[in-house]
Amino acid sequence: MRLEEVAALQGHEELRVWHIAWSPSGATLASCGEDKTIRLWGRHGATEQDGGGWCCQAVLEEGHQRTIRCVAWSPDTRFLASCSFDGTASVWECIENEFDCVASLEGHENEVKGVAWAASGSLLATCGRDKAVFIWEAEDENFEVAAVMHSHTQDVKCVAWHPHEDILASSSYDDTIRLYSRAPGDDDWRCTSTLSGHTSTVWCVCFTADGRGILSASDDRSIILWEKQGELYSEAARLSEVHERAIYTLSWTGSTAHGLVAAGSSDDAISITQVALSSTNNPASLRKDGMQPSAHQGDVNCVAWRPLPEDQQDAASMVGRVVASAGDDGMVRLWRCVEGEASDTMHLD
Repeated sequence: MRLEEVAALQGHEELRVWHIAWSPSGATLASCGEDKTIRLWGRHGATEQDGGGWCCQAVLEEGHQRTIRCVAWSPDTRFLASCSFDGTASVWECIENEFDCVASLEGHENEVKGVAWAASGSLLATCGRDKAVFIWEAEDENFEVAAVMHSHTQDVKCVAWHPHEDILASSSYDDTIRLYSRAPGDDDWRCTSTLSGHTSTVWCVCFTADGRGILSASDDRSIILWEKQGELYSEAARLSEVHERAIYTLSWTGSTAHGLVAAGSSDDAISITQVALSSTNNPASLRKDGMQPSAHQGDVNCVAWRPLPEDQQDAASMVGRVVASAGDDGMVRLWRCVEGEASDTMHLD
């Protein structure tokens, strides 16, 4: 298997594109960056097979005063959330393909680095440089603070929700991952677990398809798979020296037991790693499958697998799956997994 570039999307007016997020259907890709805008990309006049025809269909402006660091779709695609170095998060509502900024969430003391929706669509999480994690309760266009947690001792880089439960993970400059939840019948959120294993900043964290596993990436150039045993997650597998420099971003695609994790790094490359969760007869494992060097002319800030249709989500084959990437070169790129040996720019282990 190798990666094949199928589209290069250019439009952001400043070089750094920070983040990308697919809509739940995979029909629209949102990107954001230093130019203080969100761009929405979709396909026009092309088939799924040729991979082309992607263009910018809308630009969302005036929601933020500084760099937009992260975007996230609500599960029903009705809302798009964004967060910014201006210390706020914004919520955009889509009505008949028109987006309006319907809420500005204030509370963080400075730069907001991450935003994520819970699977229920009723909770939104944000995190930032102020070492805080906020959980907001969402009801239509109204958002109220449900909890503010100061469990981390340094800048919080990323927040990610469990795919089915109200369990939140965050990663930080303090080299740890924290997990938050509520006890049954209790409205109070609390930090329930701290995962320590990385030796430097944990830039990104994501859950596997059923939430049994958590994947994390770090400045220490490693990827760790944590598996849930009983009520707690513990380290199940580790892959060291995946990249030559810090790993900034991770994205998972696959079934409940096996999948691929794409990673992007400050070495300008994208890596692909095979993930197998533990089974009765086999321990969990991480196996590096390949490396796409010079994926961008600069840091790879975000990677995101395009969602599969519901009837294909458990498909064993990874061929044809599409991963998007965003980088410091101002570009958003789309790559497709195809059969065959690696080209000169794809080195298999």
